[in-house]
Amino acid sequence: MFGMSKIPLFPLGLVLLPNMAVPLHIFEERYKEMVNRCLKQEEVFGIVLLNGKKMASVGCTAKVVNVHKKYPDGKMDIIVHGQDRFEINEVFEDKSYMEARVTVFEDAYEPDAQQVGALVEELRALYLKLLEVNDLAMKSESIENIDMQTLSFLAGFHDVMNLQEKQALLESRYLEDRLKKGIAALKKMALMVKKNKALDDLVLRNGHIPVKLQKG
Repeated sequence: MFGMSKIPLFPLGLVLLPNMAVPLHIFEERYKEMVNRCLKQEEVFGIVLLNGKKMASVGCTAKVVNVHKKYPDGKMDIIVHGQDRFEINEVFEDKSYMEARVTVFEDAYEPDAQQVGALVEELRALYLKLLEVNDLAMKSESIENIDMQTLSFLAGFHDVMNLQEKQALLESRYLEDRLKKGIAALKKMALMVKKNKALDDLVLRNGHIPVKLQKG
């Protein structure tokens, strides 16, 4: 999918990112209709963040890669895979579900190889360190082999970022910026893990507070 296209829209309380897999339970009639259309015509639909009553102007196309279960009443459990980022130009509401004319976009410029290389190594190292002490549902081999673009969105696959941070990651057109955002998020998570470990140690010491914690 490239350039400008008209696609169905699925506003949700989540942020889909490129190469991110997400399970969805489809139960509303309009979205059953939409997903069946996309399956039949082998089309994508767009997932956009709906935060309260406000819908984001940037989203990500979703391709159904697996229909895990179909129910007698037409409900479905599906797995979608994030593909292209897009910006909404115009919204149409003449069907039961929304459609939009969207423009797919990529990064604004070719990144500086030296700077990106250093950021990639730092982000990989943080992931590998966290994998030793925290379950991110990933394997170390995956981190070592993952491409730079996917790596730049990876922190947003997990709960280390809130919705606003994930949306900012999606909208960023600068690879270095996304890598820096990912590094900041993982450092924050590493600090939380460290504090949780300190609290676990505190419990094991029967409530005797370590000196370092007393000062902080």
